[in-house]
Amino acid sequence: MSLTGPSELSSLPELLARRAGELGDTPVFIYLLEGEAEAATLSFGALRRRTETIAAFLRGRYASGSRSGRSVWCG
Repeated sequence: MSLTGPSELSSLPELLARRAGELGDTPVFIYLLEGEAEAATLSFGALRRRTETIAAFLRGRYASGSRSGRSVWCG
């Protein structure tokens, strides 16, 4: 996996798309039940699909640049 400098990417979604393309089914998150037994995983590809679904929902629900849309992404 190559590291990419900030000048090569313009956004977090762009970085996620690149990593999903490079790493696909590689786990990005592993939930351990009681810190030991693997209970669930989330791959780079699955994370990208989920974020794209949420982004599409938000684009359809809020006007571009609206305060509601920004507050969701900022925390």
